[in-house]
Amino acid sequence: MFRKQFTIKSYTNLRHSERKTIFPCAINSCFNAKQQVARILVTLPTSNVCLYVLDKEPLFFQCPSENTIFPTVYFLWSASFDGQFPVLFVHAAVLPILQNGSDLMLPGILLDHPFADFEANAPVAIAIVTEERGAPVGYGLVAVGQALISASELRTKRQAGEKGKAIKILHIYGDFLWEYGSKKKFGSKKLGTFGQEHAAAAQHGQVVDEHCTDHDQAVQSSSVSSVAAETVSEKCQEYGDEGVHEKENVQANMDELLKNTFFAALRWKFGPNGPLPIDAGQFYANYILKCLPPDRKLDIKKTKFKKFSTFLRELISIDDDPANWVVRMKSLKGVDTIEEFNINHPLVQSAPELVHNADATAGGSFVDGQPLLSIRDNVFSLTEKVMPIFRPSGFSKGDIVDLNRIRAVLGDYAQKENLYSNGGKEVRLDDTLQPIVQHFLYETFDFNKLVQKIASAMTPAILIKTKEDKQIVHRGTKQPHIDLKIEKRAGNKQVTLVSNLAAFCIDVNMLDSKISGTGTCVLASAPACDGPQLLVQGNEINRIGRFLADFGVPKKFINGLEQGTKEPKKKKK
Repeated sequence: MFRKQFTIKSYTNLRHSERKTIFPCAINSCFNAKQQVARILVTLPTSNVCLYVLDKEPLFFQCPSENTIFPTVYFLWSASFDGQFPVLFVHAAVLPILQNGSDLMLPGILLDHPFADFEANAPVAIAIVTEERGAPVGYGLVAVGQALISASELRTKRQAGEKGKAIKILHIYGDFLWEYGSKKKFGSKKLGTFGQEHAAAAQHGQVVDEHCTDHDQAVQSSSVSSVAAETVSEKCQEYGDEGVHEKENVQANMDELLKNTFFAALRWKFGPNGPLPIDAGQFYANYILKCLPPDRKLDIKKTKFKKFSTFLRELISIDDDPANWVVRMKSLKGVDTIEEFNINHPLVQSAPELVHNADATAGGSFVDGQPLLSIRDNVFSLTEKVMPIFRPSGFSKGDIVDLNRIRAVLGDYAQKENLYSNGGKEVRLDDTLQPIVQHFLYETFDFNKLVQKIASAMTPAILIKTKEDKQIVHRGTKQPHIDLKIEKRAGNKQVTLVSNLAAFCIDVNMLDSKISGTGTCVLASAPACDGPQLLVQGNEINRIGRFLADFGVPKKFINGLEQGTKEPKKKKK
C-alpha cells in the first residue's frame, strides 16, 4: 500500500472525545488524556488513508472505507505491543520478496511457531525468524497485513500443502510509511516461547473492527478481560512516557546549545567592539546562528524560551547583583533592541570557542575536505551501433566510457586488425568501422577525428557519483539542473524553492540540516520536480548556492543563481 510516495492532504489534532468515536476501545485505552494524537489524511495513487500519529511517530493507519485499525511497525517495535495482534512467522529470505510487492503466500508461513486465532480481514503482524547454525534464535517484526482467510482455514490449507495467498501485505519495513517516521531499524528479540506466551493475549486483546461507544459493553462484546485491558493501557502509557522523556531531553539539549552559543558568540565573534545598539533578531541571525558547530542545528521553538527575546529577559535577571549584569535591552512598540553587553562577565570570559558553521567560512566541503559529489559531463553511453568494436573488450550496451577509453579501445582494435597507417596517425576504415562513422569508402581517417566520429555515434551522458559510490547516469542531450526559484506567498513574504536535488544524489534532509536558523520545509512531491522539494523562508539563493558548490555541483548545473540578493563588495585594505 505504501510502496509509492504519498501526499499529505490534511493534518488534524484529535480531541479526547473524538478518539472515543474513532478508535476501538482496545486501542483508545492506550492513550491518556494528556497525549496529543494527530490524524493525517494522506493520498495514495489508489486510495486515501488516515494515519494516526503520536509524538510524530505513525502508530496506526486506517482506510476510510473500512473500520479496521492496522498497526504500523513502529507500534509493533514499541513497548506497547504485547501480543494485541496475532503474529505469523516466516523465514528471513521472505522479507526481500515481500518488500518487492508480493503478498504472503501459504507456503511461506511457518507452522512450528504457534499463532492466535483470527478471522478473515483481521490485521496480522509478520515477523522474520533469525537463525544461527540452522537453529531459530530470534525474531524481528517487519510487516503488517490483512488476513485473506481465517486462522483455522490457514492451518488446514498449510498442513494440506495447498498454495495461494494468505495475507495481503499493507505496510512493510522500508516503505514510505516507515520513512515518514523516525526510520528506526528493527531489532531482533529472543524467540523463547513467543507464540505460546502471547497466543492467549493476542486472542483476548485482538483489536475489534466495530467502533465502541460504551467501554463496559465493548469489553463484554469483544471478550477483552479487564486484566488484558489494563496491561495494554500500562504498556502504551510506557510508550507515551518514553516520548515525553525524549521531548524533555531535546528541550534540555536545545537550551544548553542556545546558552553555550550565545556566550561564545559574545566573546569570540561580537567582542567589545561590536555594533551597539543592535536589534535582538539581527544579533540572533548574524552572530548566534553563525557560531553554531557545523553538525548542530538550533531550533529556538524547541527551547523552553520559545523566543530569543524571552531568553534575553531571563539573562537580565540571572544575577541579583546589579554589578554582575549580562545584557541590557529595551522594547519599543514590540521591537527588542540590545543596548549593551557585559563582555567582562565570567560566563562570557569562560565561554569556549566553537567551530563556525559552514556558511561562515569562505569555502570548504562537508566530508574530509572533499566535495560530496563527482560530476563528469564529458562521458558517453555505448549504443548498439558501436558495440562491434567495444564488445570484444568486455563492454555491454549502456556502459559509460570517456574519450580516453574510446581512444584505448579504438587503438587496440586498429592494431589487432592492422589498420594503422602514416606512422599510427591515421586509421583505415574497414567493414566494421564504416557503418559506425557512416562513411562507406575504404579511406583513411585521422585518429583523433575518428575518435570524435565514434563518440558522436554514442549517447552523451552525465555521470554523478557520491563518496559512498552511489551513482546516477543521465543520458541524452538534456542536462539535469537544480532549479532555484523565488516565489511570493501570503503577506508578500518571499520563499526559496529548491527542486531536483534527487537528480544529483543530494539528500534533501542533509541540505535542510545545513540551513540552520531558517524556516524550512520538505515537500514530498511537487510539479516538475525530481524527488522532494525544499522550501526555505526568505531569499536564500546565495546561501544555498554556496552549499551546492561545497557539495561539488558546478554553477552550470544550477538555474536561478541570478535571483540572489546582491552582496556588497569587500573593501580593499
